[in-house]
Amino acid sequence: MEWNFVKPLQDDLLLTIFEADYGVSIPADLKDTILKYNNGWPECNTFYLPDKEACSLKHLLSFHKEDKENVWTYNKQENIAKGYVVFANDAFGNDIAFRIEDGAILFIDHDVEEILEIALDFHTFLTQLERSSE
Repeated sequence: MEWNFVKPLQDDLLLTIFEADYGVSIPADLKDTILKYNNGWPECNTFYLPDKEACSLKHLLSFHKEDKENVWTYNKQENIAKGYVVFANDAFGNDIAFRIEDGAILFIDHDVEEILEIALDFHTFLTQLERSSE
């Protein structure tokens, strides 16, 4: 899969620092993707909610603190207390996260205040992404 607008990590230790600061472990597949494609926008970005509604992955959040959309500001203590870590978002400002307990991928719909499981893990989520028909 091709990724655009990648901002290479200034230091691979940023992932370790984030994990220590937030008391979480980033799933291995997600960590590998971030190391290669920090802040990236995937060409194949369409995924489906359980009700078959199509959604679009905008991009991975950056691990650079100075970037506007970064994991540090998106993940406040209330996210951690609710048991998830936001790592990406969609074009409408909804969040895509992993559940801390088991690594399942979640879609957090802010309009209806609903959290939906969309994949068992990040690897499965990546394999489900499709090229948009637009």
